[in-house]
Amino acid sequence: MKSLNTRGHRSAGRILALSAFLFAWPMGAKAQWAVIYLNPSKASSSVATGVADGQQVGRATVGGIGRASLWRGSAGTWVDLQPAEWASSVASGVGGGQQVGYVIDGAGVHHASLWTGSAGSWVDLHPAGAGHSLATGVDGGLQVGYVVDVIDGVNVFRAGLWYGTAGTWVNLHPNWATESRAMGVGGGHVAGFVVDDAGVLHASLWTDTAGSWVWVDLHPAVEGVSLSSAHDVGGDQVVGYAKVDGYFHAGLWNRTADSWVWVDLHPPGVNESSGVLAVDGGEQVGIVYNNDPYHAALWRGTPDSYVDLHAFLSRDFEDSLASGIWHDAKYTYVVGYGYNTKRQRQEALMWRAEYSTPAPPAETGAIEGRVFAPNGSAVKGALVTATDPAGNQWETTSAGKQGSYTLTELPAGVYTVEGIKDGVGYAVLDGVQVIAGETTSGVDLHLLPY
Repeated sequence: MKSLNTRGHRSAGRILALSAFLFAWPMGAKAQWAVIYLNPSKASSSVATGVADGQQVGRATVGGIGRASLWRGSAGTWVDLQPAEWASSVASGVGGGQQVGYVIDGAGVHHASLWTGSAGSWVDLHPAGAGHSLATGVDGGLQVGYVVDVIDGVNVFRAGLWYGTAGTWVNLHPNWATESRAMGVGGGHVAGFVVDDAGVLHASLWTDTAGSWVWVDLHPAVEGVSLSSAHDVGGDQVVGYAKVDGYFHAGLWNRTADSWVWVDLHPPGVNESSGVLAVDGGEQVGIVYNNDPYHAALWRGTPDSYVDLHAFLSRDFEDSLASGIWHDAKYTYVVGYGYNTKRQRQEALMWRAEYSTPAPPAETGAIEGRVFAPNGSAVKGALVTATDPAGNQWETTSAGKQGSYTLTELPAGVYTVEGIKDGVGYAVLDGVQVIAGETTSGVDLHLLPY
């Protein structure tokens, strides 16, 4: 083993970053996620709802008015899409240089809306005779959403789509359904849900077949599933959630030949609910609830691939949600929002990562040792991680009763081992050698106050 260099102090930022990692670093995730804060300087709050083609959309509250918003990668690029003389507005989807959402008039009527980069480009998509209308997604010049009519005092929701103007509205609502909504669009498919006469939500897909939109029932034929909903579609994947044994489970449907196969993405160990809101390039994003706080989440097609994106935010953020994802040639971009407890407001966020999956190691080894407090006593519950020279955190664990820990399944190489215990201290050891098939012992961490 190389000589060990023990350093008891690091910057507060490094310690916070380590704490975030140790809180919930996902299995197999080697991405380093940077967080870009999109809240405009004039805004009292904001949310980001969608991302595509280098643009992000959402809502920012400025002067007490919620305004449909467009960004191009930073808070300073914020564009106010709010049309003049309307009470408020929201942008909910983006694609191909178009933004969609809705505006609200002084009487509270919602009008589905389309923009192409500025407030002056606004197009009213509200179909003639509709009570309310909202646009939720856009792709390839096709806008989707739903209308709301009041019939005998009851709101009736009907899924539909547009081709750029109010007069092109196409009703997708099945005649037998009591309610339907279109939530996302991609590649000639529209994702959403319908409600049957028993009140059960069915995840749904509408497919353009020879100029006719054909409805497909995606409701999983799985024991314990009481309802389901689809929220987005990309490539050969549809994403959403299903209620399983009383809890919402994030999930996706993979296209196989002429069928769609349900995959339950609910992360192992999560006691409450989860859901997927968007998909792109084989990655899915959404939300995970676990013991009350909700966290922005990312998956790569399996429950074990779950990434807690909240772990990359500062401790000022109490909760977070991911609502959109897009890839360019270099990066993965995820947008959403979080609640900042210090500023007491929601703030639009964007996570960005240059992602690569390391090749699986042919042979691995382990590291073991103990963690000690400044007074020499063993530290139970200290969190320990091993990081390779490229900055990839490979393994994390919690020290046992005697302060003992073991880090396993580490590819042969040199690692930095770090430990932290809130209220006790922090330590780091450089140059820890791991040999395939062997355990490197005696790697003790002596915490110093920080």
